[in-house]
Amino acid sequence: DDDDEEEEEENNIARSKVIDSEDEDDDGDSSLDLEKEQYAFTKCEQRFQPLMKRLQESNDGSKDVDDVLLCIDTMVDNIELLTPSFIQEYQIGRLVKEVRGSFEG
Repeated sequence: DDDDEEEEEENNIARSKVIDSEDEDDDGDSSLDLEKEQYAFTKCEQRFQPLMKRLQESNDGSKDVDDVLLCIDTMVDNIELLTPSFIQEYQIGRLVKEVRGSFEG
């Protein structure tokens, strides 16, 4: 099972989105900052995309309350990994609101 997780993580790295830098400095610091931001963004994708997929699947069909709660708890436990660029790109807040609404209604 660990081998499957490692393989999935490697596949996710290969599919990671590349973020663009809007603020370029002439001193070269921006490329280092962009590298750090890209690394953080990729780690965020690796952790949150599978959780978001499970939430979406629960929202679309199964309505598995226990799985939704587990996903949300895991997201909360990993909140320090979230980056502004990930939130903007993937609209994670919108997904959580949609799922919450589907269970409330």
